[in-house]
Amino acid sequence: KESERMAQIDNNLKKQLAKPQTWFCKYFPKRIRNVGEKEIADRQMVYDFKDGRSFEAVAQMTAASMQEQYGESCKNIVFVQVPASTSPKNELRYKDFCERVCELTGAINGYEHVRVI
Repeated sequence: KESERMAQIDNNLKKQLAKPQTWFCKYFPKRIRNVGEKEIADRQMVYDFKDGRSFEAVAQMTAASMQEQYGESCKNIVFVQVPASTSPKNELRYKDFCERVCELTGAINGYEHVRVI
């Protein structure tokens, strides 16, 4: 039974990893100090995004990636975020970001359908 369960977990993991994934930078936490200027700038962009400050730049990158991958089919995509840990953080990070990505791509904005409880 244990080997069957492990095979099922492996199969589920394979399904998750087979889904399209895109990342725009490699994030290094501050505790890792030996990084270059680009990595420091990328880290700051992540912090700014999480604080609700740099959503436009990230929205532009996200929209460009979606348009490159899906083209006109973007209009058939419901765009939703992986929620933040709290409702205020979720709104700060994602409300304007999701709206902007959907403006740029024509995707359907699913932001209002995700709740943090």
